[in-house]
Amino acid sequence: MPPASQTRVALIIRKIKQEPRYLEKNFFYQNPLHTFQVLNKVQAIDRRLISAGLLARLTKFLISLELQPGGPYGQSDSEPDFKLNTEIALFLKNQGINLPNLTPFNQKTRLRGGENDQLLAHIFHLVKKSLRSLPKPFRQVIKTKVDAIISSDSDRQILLLSYFFKLALGQNGSRITPETIYDLSLANLWLWLSYSIYDDLIDNEESLTQLPSGNWAAREFILLINRQRTSAEYRSLFKKIMTQMDYRQVWERRYARFKPGQEIIISATASNYQKPSALYHKSLAHALGPLLILDQLKKSPNSESGKNVLSFFKYYLSVRQMQDDIYDLESDLEHGIITAANINLIKKHINPEQTRGYFLKRELPRLNAKISKYQNLAEEYLRAATIIKHPDYLQQFLEPLKVNPAGIQEFLSVYQSNTPDLTY
Repeated sequence: MPPASQTRVALIIRKIKQEPRYLEKNFFYQNPLHTFQVLNKVQAIDRRLISAGLLARLTKFLISLELQPGGPYGQSDSEPDFKLNTEIALFLKNQGINLPNLTPFNQKTRLRGGENDQLLAHIFHLVKKSLRSLPKPFRQVIKTKVDAIISSDSDRQILLLSYFFKLALGQNGSRITPETIYDLSLANLWLWLSYSIYDDLIDNEESLTQLPSGNWAAREFILLINRQRTSAEYRSLFKKIMTQMDYRQVWERRYARFKPGQEIIISATASNYQKPSALYHKSLAHALGPLLILDQLKKSPNSESGKNVLSFFKYYLSVRQMQDDIYDLESDLEHGIITAANINLIKKHINPEQTRGYFLKRELPRLNAKISKYQNLAEEYLRAATIIKHPDYLQQFLEPLKVNPAGIQEFLSVYQSNTPDLTY
């Protein structure tokens, strides 16, 4: 980063301490490369400094730089600017956004957090090793899916969740072998791969040709878990969580789908879609790695520590699911998917032209209240799990959720405002 930009970062941080909205009101857009270099530096210091209003302005800024929809980006109609796209890819990745058109630039972006790089490199090696024995056409299909998951895993909780959990345990975590962490990291990747494929198949957004890939990933996940040392209690919980995850897909297919343009009859109440168990059952298998680690430390799922850790994940995953439902509001309505965010809009037959205004005014405040409640409960259970000595390793996944849901209304109002266009 040029010295001038480094100086500007220091000035911005000082100004923000005096006025939290300084970055949003006074940011500069004359040089796109310097803009995103500064943003990435600021974001590395504290992601919460990137406000919803600033994101709205940056969205307009990015649209003005598009060489084609969704990137890549540049300041002319010719070739994309490699350095600029690398910085934009890094910024968006740290915001949890993955644009397929920026994949080549994501691959060139160096992972930040040097202490994790060696572990990630070994996991990537194991991924390649797992795929090597597959026939080439089959291997390429799975590799494409895996690359997409890894690229979107900006906070590394898919690949490194078990490792972060081990660190959170402090000295107790040192009793967990590196081999166990490697296996659990790989298992979680195959779990997400199989789940995402099955989910897309059920929603008819994927062809049946992907079914063998989902089956292979699910089998690899189970094999990795089965070769771990576990108690009878853990195996019972494993079966229960996986069965609930499968049943949730059946339930959603029956009660959470409609055909756009046809009459919709819903007998269930909104709470059937918004209560925690309706939100976390689809993804609670995400907690199986950390719970297995506890089990190997003689803290069974039925122990006080096991119950508190499981409850933390239940409420944390509920928050994430509800947040996803909010952001996907219009897309889900378009595709005939009933969620926690749109159930009341559907039940009350809100006119499509009034959907956004009604949602912002009536539904978003209620949903934000639930999100805050579930998030507070997640934090309470994390504190109650006394075996966790360094909760920050898990708290990091909750921190970004505090800002984004409440900022949706601000984002939309700024983005849709009639304020003058940005000058560059």
